[in-house]
Amino acid sequence: MVDGMMSFDKLENGQHVADFVCTEHVEIEPFSGEFRVQAIGNGCMTMVQKPKRYRGKPVRRGLRWSLSLTRNGQILINWRMPIGEIDKAPFYLRFDALEIAEAIKDVYEEILNQL
Repeated sequence: MVDGMMSFDKLENGQHVADFVCTEHVEIEPFSGEFRVQAIGNGCMTMVQKPKRYRGKPVRRGLRWSLSLTRNGQILINWRMPIGEIDKAPFYLRFDALEIAEAIKDVYEEILNQL
């Protein structure tokens, strides 16, 4: 618990700003991050830091696709295509689907061998 002053404001673009200035001497570990903030009409504010985002590295890559494993044990397929070639998407998707299916099979076999 520390004493201080907090100011609230709203920018021209609609974003809210809150600044806190501590009025006593304290030493804390500096930190920054993504937070969920709730400000109540009477001036009370609660801030809770969001967990860090998990980004698994792809276990397989193709020309337009990649496979990753999620934290909850699922396979995530990311397929990307330039918007200028969207007319060719059905052809490329059929072609890539075969490669992706083979990669999934390989990953599945690797996982079974690790158990």
